[in-house]
Amino acid sequence: MTSAETEVMLAYLEDLRLHEASDYVRRGRANEGKSAEDLEQEWLTGFRAWAESSARHKAFDRRSLDDLEFEMYLRRVEPPFDLVKNEIEALRVAQDRRFKWLAHDPEAFVSLHIRMGNALGNFVRGLLTGQKH
Repeated sequence: MTSAETEVMLAYLEDLRLHEASDYVRRGRANEGKSAEDLEQEWLTGFRAWAESSARHKAFDRRSLDDLEFEMYLRRVEPPFDLVKNEIEALRVAQDRRFKWLAHDPEAFVSLHIRMGNALGNFVRGLLTGQKH
């Protein structure tokens, strides 16, 4: 990936994060009254549960974890990623496993590729035309 492509991808991911944080605010900021310490502890618990689910090939509903992250984002507090290094590695391994599975399912791979390409394309088109996507 070129430097420009990386910058576009990072801008897309930040834009996605802003939209999702806005949705969290529209839904009423369920975690607004929590202390920073409570947010961190709940986030750690949720992140570890997500990694455990991925390691066991189980689905995980990330909504509450995401909402904790959005509250932290709004407060300009970074989640404590340094405390979940092993879990991050477990998620990376699980993601690698999913990509290997996709390599054996051409239809699923093409579908994912199209969805990702469309989302990124719509974002770039919006940047170029000044329109929201």
